[in-house]
Amino acid sequence: QARDEAREKMKFAQQENKVLRSRNSGLNEEAADVRAKLDGAHNKLNYVYKALDCLIAGDDINVDLDGNNNVDEDVARVVKALGILKSSFQSGKRKGQGGHVKVNLVTDEGKKLYIHSNKNNNIYVPDLEKLIGKNV
Repeated sequence: QARDEAREKMKFAQQENKVLRSRNSGLNEEAADVRAKLDGAHNKLNYVYKALDCLIAGDDINVDLDGNNNVDEDVARVVKALGILKSSFQSGKRKGQGGHVKVNLVTDEGKKLYIHSNKNNNIYVPDLEKLIGKNV
């Protein structure tokens, strides 16, 4: 009878072990998937960081291809948006119309104000006087 009990315990322990191994295997696969997604997101973020550096430096933004010469859809959208941003910035510089710049001001009393310039980077004096409450 003790032998039968030991066999039952052993059988139960083996079944429990099988369930735990299966669960562990599933968790390992899930962890690998999450890791791959995290690595992919990290790579995309690094690419955006490098692309922004290129944009600031005025260099062209290159598209990274994977081993199969495919372009990631998210990266392609970022490159397109940055290209539009770069061209609009450059066309604004060529026309001499950066314009609409926020100008921070501090009055003699220490009051902090701001006003936006026009498309020619000029501040309209009547608007400034109205904002400050004094003639300029």
